[in-house]
Amino acid sequence: MHIEVTGSAGGIALNKNYMSLETGKTIELSATIDNGTTSDYNNITWSADKVGGQDIVTVLGSGKTVAVYGLASGRTSVTAEWNGKSAKCDAVVEAARQFAFDTQTMRVQPGQTKTFKYTLVPDTADIQWFTNSNEYITYAVDPASKTISVTGIKEDPTGSIALTTLSGISQSMKASISITTSWDYKLNLGCLQLIIEKAAKITQNATINFFTVFLQEINYFYLLHKKNRETSH
Repeated sequence: MHIEVTGSAGGIALNKNYMSLETGKTIELSATIDNGTTSDYNNITWSADKVGGQDIVTVLGSGKTVAVYGLASGRTSVTAEWNGKSAKCDAVVEAARQFAFDTQTMRVQPGQTKTFKYTLVPDTADIQWFTNSNEYITYAVDPASKTISVTGIKEDPTGSIALTTLSGISQSMKASISITTSWDYKLNLGCLQLIIEKAAKITQNATINFFTVFLQEINYFYLLHKKNRETSH
């Protein structure tokens, strides 16, 4: 007489004994039970060890296949337990790779230097730097402080926008910033108030139009600013 016994007399195993993932990422992990039934797989208990009281990963889902989600950098073990038997998978979690600038646009005047920061994870990764032009700016990178100093050279002599794109590539990730080099011709409120007061005084007892004088003073301010700019370079 032949009797066939269904069910699970065997053990449990995992399709991986080691996994590596980044924080914020998931990897699937599957269990196999010898002669396992649907009921057997539904009774698997999944868990992940804490390290120093901290969760390194968390297990999402249940049953035969789950997702292991990276929470923090570190090394831990994921365990699948069933019917008094267990199988483990070591999990190593690294910080998610990152490369980014803290701004995407910048304007500098000729001779002026401005600084911005960048983020790099891991901070020992190599970066390749390049620009689409060396005509309007120079730049210097300080890896220790993760800052980039940009100095304006000149405006575009034709009157076009002097735009430079500074980019970096690290770990297949690219970050870019658009830098405009131009003089600041904007009138601040103090200068504008002085011009208005001067124009009002000139036209107080005269027949000349206030707005004519106002425009003349604006033009004078522009020419003076331009002359000071040229003599300083």
